[in-house]
Amino acid sequence: MTGPRSFCYGQKKCLYLAGLFSVESPDWSAGGLLPAVHMAMDDINLRDDILPNHNLCLIWAETKGQTALGVRNFIRLLDEPPTKIALLGSSYSTVTAVIAELSPFYNMLQISFSSESSFLANRKSFPLLFRTAYSYSKYGEAYVALLNHFNWTRVAVIGRNSYTNYQDIYRVSSAIRKSGIEVKAIELFLAETPVFERLKRIKDLDVRIIIVISLEKDMLGLACAAYKLEMYGKKYVWIIPHWYEKKFWDKISQTSKCLPEHIYAVINHALSISVLYMNYEYIETITGMTPKEQERRYLNRPLIANKTYSPNGYWPFAYDAVWSIALALNNSRNQLESLNKTFEDFNYQQSEMRKIFYQNMESVQFLGISNNVSFDYNGDVDANIFDVRQYQGDDKVKIGTIRRRNIILVAEMETSIKWIDQKPPPSADIIVDRIQPLQTIILYIMIFLCSLGYAITFLSLSFIVKHYRTRTIALIATDCAILFGSIILYTSVILMGLNDEQTRSVTCMLLPWLNCYGFALVAGSILIKSLIVYRNVTSRWFTKEIGNLHVLAGLLSLLLLESAFLISWTSIDPLKSVRVSITSNLEDDEIIPYVKYRPVVLLCKCQFGTYWLIGTIGLNGIVLLFSAFIAYEARDVRLNNEIDVRNISTCIYNTILLGLIVIPLSFVIDRKNNELYMVIGGYVIFCTTLCQLILFLLKGRKSDDKIRPSVVKRNTSETT
Repeated sequence: MTGPRSFCYGQKKCLYLAGLFSVESPDWSAGGLLPAVHMAMDDINLRDDILPNHNLCLIWAETKGQTALGVRNFIRLLDEPPTKIALLGSSYSTVTAVIAELSPFYNMLQISFSSESSFLANRKSFPLLFRTAYSYSKYGEAYVALLNHFNWTRVAVIGRNSYTNYQDIYRVSSAIRKSGIEVKAIELFLAETPVFERLKRIKDLDVRIIIVISLEKDMLGLACAAYKLEMYGKKYVWIIPHWYEKKFWDKISQTSKCLPEHIYAVINHALSISVLYMNYEYIETITGMTPKEQERRYLNRPLIANKTYSPNGYWPFAYDAVWSIALALNNSRNQLESLNKTFEDFNYQQSEMRKIFYQNMESVQFLGISNNVSFDYNGDVDANIFDVRQYQGDDKVKIGTIRRRNIILVAEMETSIKWIDQKPPPSADIIVDRIQPLQTIILYIMIFLCSLGYAITFLSLSFIVKHYRTRTIALIATDCAILFGSIILYTSVILMGLNDEQTRSVTCMLLPWLNCYGFALVAGSILIKSLIVYRNVTSRWFTKEIGNLHVLAGLLSLLLLESAFLISWTSIDPLKSVRVSITSNLEDDEIIPYVKYRPVVLLCKCQFGTYWLIGTIGLNGIVLLFSAFIAYEARDVRLNNEIDVRNISTCIYNTILLGLIVIPLSFVIDRKNNELYMVIGGYVIFCTTLCQLILFLLKGRKSDDKIRPSVVKRNTSETT
């Protein structure tokens, strides 16, 4: 169970530290940390200014990375003499979490050198835990810096769903989301469960940047599934934990359906982020030596030199952890003396001494091998420098550094980085909108039809001019208003066909005004014309004759009402030119990789477009319905030398009927640019031209200056 004790120099008394190490763990061995611990104790024990009357000694036990074994040996370490004054370890976060909940019951400070889970960054749950290894909660900013450097805007995160690992996934994902980068998926899986379906969901979302936060053996299963799904190569980038060994794919089980070369195909060019384990600056640490000098000493330690243990990258954290305990205890001496206590008085019920040790551990600050060591509220050290490494062949090559610049972390890449396409892949295909232009032939046809409409309008105007002497001013005013409204409507059809993006933003603002004003002039004039006819054949509703001022007031009122509605629409929710995709199928660029083209059309849209459309239809529909009612009431009226009311009725009924067909159809073909233009433009041209033909050109007789109601004939016996 226990390992060797540190040597105690001279006549000094020993202060014993309990240690928990996963030396025999099949996944990750902490054996290479023991030489670093003994080296730190040797350096401290040789100092006369630190614990001058005591030597630090270590009694450690094996955990194998297993929680149950870790708890069992922790209790045994405390039950067996001598009394241990602090706990060093453990190696695995899962074991550390359980031990850190037990250690307060024994009033024992605990410091871990390799447990990085964000789950442990909780002072309420783990009140006596400190860590020289960097908490994974510190990695969120580093991931953001790396993603921003390569302009990766969408990622997926996948990892094992354990109570320690979940916090790492949650904190990293939250930091990425807060930065504005989209986390498309977070996939969690249980140990020893298939991951194929979870990776398939990520692939279906077309996510190419995949962050893995899980154990090394989990990554073997993920890489095997990724190989089967073809989630590797030039399009994909895997960002995996830094603690994986260089050639970990060789550990693939013989029962696996994948070979080591399959795992290698996925892992090659993968990235990893790690906090800089050792301060490489050429400055003296608390020992008076530089980190590089200390590294040479560590590599020459007997247990490392004779290859009993392999060098472990976490050794600077283990070294600094021992120094942190030593400095906290050393700073506690004066306070203990004031209480007439010594270190030998410590036992597992000494809460008063524990408080003193804790306060001094919180205030520890020194320049260690790993960093400038000082602890925050949760007992963690700050991380300011990160290494970025890339799997290249059988090696993990340093390709960059992430450093804190003022407040934020910024990535700085080196030329050693390699990509299959000589440049980093984008996080998604670059989607380029390809505006589908209106077919030229359709636009020309519509312009031709509108030109015919203009010609008919001028012919109608010549008809009015020719017969102006035989007509009332009121009727001439309504006829001119109809022609002016027709010109506006024809113009709106031409503007509707101008489909370039710059022009479209302007036409979207103009079209509602042109259509509403044009319709108001045409439909309003037809309504007034119907009322004039109806007034002259009956006095059921009107006692006074409709004069010129009444015509002008009626048209002006209708235009003011339309203006109030349009001003509200334009100021509250204006129409804007919007690109609307017409298909989910994207077209590949034949030359530029990662570029796809999306067919779009330009449509005029606003947030509450349906409600404004209903308002427009309702407002103008009232005019049409009232006109239809008047036309129905005067359906049998025939006037000498004047327009047949039935002709007016034909204009109104055709407009209503076509509107009932065209409006629903426009919603069905909303994204079909050519068809939509033909339907709406054709509807406007047809109705406008039909009204002119019926009201002016197809009536080949003159109008009298005065309407003679004596010729009005009813179906009933009543004659007016």
